[in-house]
Amino acid sequence: MKLAILMDPLDTLMPYKDSTVAMLKSANKLGWNCAYFTQHDLLCKQGHAYANVSKIMIRDETSTDWAEVT
Repeated sequence: MKLAILMDPLDTLMPYKDSTVAMLKSANKLGWNCAYFTQHDLLCKQGHAYANVSKIMIRDETSTDWAEVT
């Protein structure tokens, strides 16, 4: 399964209490491939929406290095 989520920039989040981070962590545990994008990653071309996405894996939302982004 794949999941892509529109969310705020990672450096603005408080991951230990963010529901989107919790959703990503649960999806990662289920083995899903997860990606995220922000509003700045969205574009519209000829009536179609596109986004530049980055893969994300949630490690430990209580640490400073809580996500692995590729």
